[in-house]
Amino acid sequence: MASTDKEMERLINEQRKHKGQWLTKEAVDHYYERAQKCSGDNAQDIGARRQLRKELQEQFGLLEIEAVNILNGVHGAFYVEKYNHIRNCTPLRGDPTKEILEEEI
Repeated sequence: MASTDKEMERLINEQRKHKGQWLTKEAVDHYYERAQKCSGDNAQDIGARRQLRKELQEQFGLLEIEAVNILNGVHGAFYVEKYNHIRNCTPLRGDPTKEILEEEI
């Protein structure tokens, strides 16, 4: 019970700190497609791709690594699920991380 209370407190704090819109699958797909149109197959965080990463971070309140991963087409579903849990203040039941990540492969 105490761990559930701590998890709820953490979720509420994360929800209060969140800036920007809530991440959706559509947004993940949109930004991934835009990243694919950046010059060449280069996945470096430079030029137009860097601007896109910053835009994604600011619009959805993401960590830099989360935005980079989304632009690279990695773990998007996991991040959507993570922010849905924060937005709805729903504690995790079990460990969905492995299942979500395996679905992306």
